[in-house]
Amino acid sequence: MTVIYISILILLFLMIGPAYYTRMTKGYTDMIRKLEYEVQKLDDELESLLAERDVLQEREDELKAEQIAIVQAQHGLTSFSESAVEYDSAIGYLMQAGKLRQEDLQKAKDFKDGSQSPYDLEEVLIMLDIVSSYDMESAKKKVAGK
Repeated sequence: MTVIYISILILLFLMIGPAYYTRMTKGYTDMIRKLEYEVQKLDDELESLLAERDVLQEREDELKAEQIAIVQAQHGLTSFSESAVEYDSAIGYLMQAGKLRQEDLQKAKDFKDGSQSPYDLEEVLIMLDIVSSYDMESAKKKVAGK
């Protein structure tokens, strides 16, 4: 009799086990698909936000150029490119634009010389947080586009 009960229990386990396993894996598969869909949505949102950021940065550059033009017009100045002081490097451009002071430049030079740093002066200015990397890249583009 005990053998029959044990046989019945084993038979029930063999019938219910695969059904339970299939149901459990289906739930996990559905959850994985849902998470993959959410990741895809986040990737799409990130891509659109990055594109929007690029557009806003371009607009910011345009507004800065307009602001400079207005200030120059108010003070009767010529444009930077036509002024007597020409820039030949990104550092010169940043100094002319007022984003870098002579004292800060000297501080970076002293640091570079004192530490015997292998980095360029532009990189030292960024590392010392005197100039932002965005401003330095913009200045390099402006000088290269000259």
